[in-house]
Amino acid sequence: MRLALYVDGFTPFSLFGRSHSVWPIVVISYNLPLNMCMTTPYMFISCVIPYPTNSKNIIDVYLQLLIDELNMLWDVGADTYDVSHRNTFRLHAALV
Repeated sequence: MRLALYVDGFTPFSLFGRSHSVWPIVVISYNLPLNMCMTTPYMFISCVIPYPTNSKNIIDVYLQLLIDELNMLWDVGADTYDVSHRNTFRLHAALV
């Protein structure tokens, strides 16, 4: 499985002169047809990082769990059930 990772911070509001930032982390599957993979039902929010200031300096702390899981999916894989063939197979994923 080929996956894409999207991370982008934005400031949703400013409260009492202090801005707050939010960093959504979205995983997208590139194994779907082009007209499906970039639509909302197939974009998976894996994490949302709220922070009082710009959190790009500490984002690696939050991404570490996702990186560990992606490494596990690449090295070990995960048992997955295929409905069309009615059997289980080992799924490996790569971040593109």
